[in-house]
Amino acid sequence: MGNYRIVRVAGLHYARAEKDLYAKYPGLEEKSYAEQQQALFEQGYVYSDSFARGMRALGHEAHEIVYDVAPIQKRWAQEHGLDIKAPQWVEKIVLAQIEHIKPDIVYFQDIYSLPHAIRRNLKNQFPFIRLLVAFRGYPGVNDQLIAELADMDLVCVGSPILLNKLSLAGLRPHLVYHGFDEAIPRKLAGQAGQPPLYDFTFAGSSGFGRGLAQQTRYWLLTELLKKTELRAWLDELVPEPDAPNPAVTKLKEEVRGIKLGLAYEAAAGFSTDVHTMKQALKEQLLAKITWRNLRRVYDLRRIYSVLKIFIRSMVLVGRRIMNKTYHYFIKPSLLLLWKIVRKIYRVIKELITSQLKKLLKKETYQRLKEAWKSILPANKTDDLNVDVYRKDDPRLPPTPLRSSYPERCLPPLFGLDLYALFARSKITLNIHTDAALAEKQVDNMRLFQATGMGTCLLTDTGENMKDLFEPDREVVTYASVEECLEKVRYLLDNEEARRAVAEAGRRKTLSCHTATQRCRQIDEILRKML
Repeated sequence: MGNYRIVRVAGLHYARAEKDLYAKYPGLEEKSYAEQQQALFEQGYVYSDSFARGMRALGHEAHEIVYDVAPIQKRWAQEHGLDIKAPQWVEKIVLAQIEHIKPDIVYFQDIYSLPHAIRRNLKNQFPFIRLLVAFRGYPGVNDQLIAELADMDLVCVGSPILLNKLSLAGLRPHLVYHGFDEAIPRKLAGQAGQPPLYDFTFAGSSGFGRGLAQQTRYWLLTELLKKTELRAWLDELVPEPDAPNPAVTKLKEEVRGIKLGLAYEAAAGFSTDVHTMKQALKEQLLAKITWRNLRRVYDLRRIYSVLKIFIRSMVLVGRRIMNKTYHYFIKPSLLLLWKIVRKIYRVIKELITSQLKKLLKKETYQRLKEAWKSILPANKTDDLNVDVYRKDDPRLPPTPLRSSYPERCLPPLFGLDLYALFARSKITLNIHTDAALAEKQVDNMRLFQATGMGTCLLTDTGENMKDLFEPDREVVTYASVEECLEKVRYLLDNEEARRAVAEAGRRKTLSCHTATQRCRQIDEILRKML
């Protein structure tokens, strides 16, 4: 096959980035779909339109869909006469866009834009689609992920960890690392040649609010803030006043996806419209019951926790009274009340969770278990058979770093503002997630973003680092807090050595790790499959 038509479906993922975009362009919400999308791409958020540009350079017709920016997507729906009153507007618009573009290949930058049941039926719904491709960057793997990726014609992964784990699971993934959008330096050409503003910087998640997934990062940043002049622009999961509970919102989104997926899956096997509608309504009712039951478990836990605290407080107060009334009447009554409350809680919880197990398929139940982890209080619990870390785990990040170091820890940066920070920094710190550190691999986007902008990257290392950069010549690596501190001091004291590493890293990224080169790699795989 010669040239093909391809569309990438990607997410912005950061509500703050969306807010930042519309603050930069007042009145942008009133502009056309094309104008809003172009403004988004011009700012270089996350992936930008680097994929489409790379594929067009190879002679293909390429399109981008950013599925989670509501003003842009709803403007497209309005321009094409699409009714978007239904709560599943994300899926509805994405499906309409795919039908409108009629691509040969749909490339999912992540698998969250459409529920699994819809994705695996796309080729049946749209016969013009020849290949479904999915990319996965984060190195975490579970049975649900394997099942969802197994339905794809091609799986590209951004980490050797995923390559190994998915291969062992029977899939045939291809390793395609993240890449640097080489258009970014041209967009910031006006800042070229300016002297660095900052000696030592970090930008990204601090790890606060993310459980144990980034606890190593949090504690390293804490030490560096204590012992160096590090300046950090941090993304921390701190709920804003009057903001909806993000955990509850996540669970609602998961149930919403299950509802749409089940309805679509049920309808796909029937030919008569009446039967299809009845089955879809049945599945929607099922999802409504599911959500109601989950809320009952959640509310029940809150009531149970309050009663437990009340009863324990009464026992502690009673111990100080030390009289016969307490010992012979109050204490036995409190203990009996405690036993009754605990028994009622366990019975009701078991009834609700057993009902969910009967109603839902095993795969769907597993999805709810994963979503449920984020809504439970952080302690040991057997609700929905989920085990999570304890609230008093000493590894857990205790407080936001922005509250501990307000003068040097600032709000997060996105897009061109983030790249400008790298360009004006002498040294930029990179720290991988604990999942990558545990497997001794490196794979994140910051490796290429920072070096591409010409900063000296100080990064943790892994066994595959030599496949990407030459350690201590193109990037500077560390394996401990002490080594990190030592190398920060050395680089700041040796300007010539720092500049040499920064320039070597920039040349390596622009010659080997650009988005265009990644597109060329993907194109070679796709041509063989077509």
